[in-house]
Amino acid sequence: MEKKYNKYYLLMLRKVFTVVSYILISLCIGVEILSKKSMGVYRDLLFRKEILESRIFTPSLLNIYKWILIVGIVYTIIITILRGNYGIDKANRYIKLTMALSIMLLIMIVFYDKVDLITYPLLVVNIGIIVILRYIMIILIRIYSKALYQ
Repeated sequence: MEKKYNKYYLLMLRKVFTVVSYILISLCIGVEILSKKSMGVYRDLLFRKEILESRIFTPSLLNIYKWILIVGIVYTIIITILRGNYGIDKANRYIKLTMALSIMLLIMIVFYDKVDLITYPLLVVNIGIIVILRYIMIILIRIYSKALYQ
């Protein structure tokens, strides 16, 4: 039985991922503003920062994250080169934006110890989630575009 893929599925999924990314970034900025106004939020963020630094952002895991991001950036560069430059191709623009976000996350991880923001670990986690969602979307674009043209 042959599967039929709807091209609107990718468009809808891309819009959902974009909305989720905006919500994550907005929440992080909102929590930073609230931490300046409320001491309870500041204490909770300090506690969560210690938990994140002891479990997720250990030096060995940060090194692993760097290498995974470098592989992802190389993957997106290869896709961009193989696809060519087709002008205003939305998938190509999406891939380039994902590459820019990956580079930004790599810079944030490299300078992780030097930034003294209370919500910085939360921001790194949120941007990491956004980059992962974008890589999933790139993989789905490649799978469905092959299925649509076969």
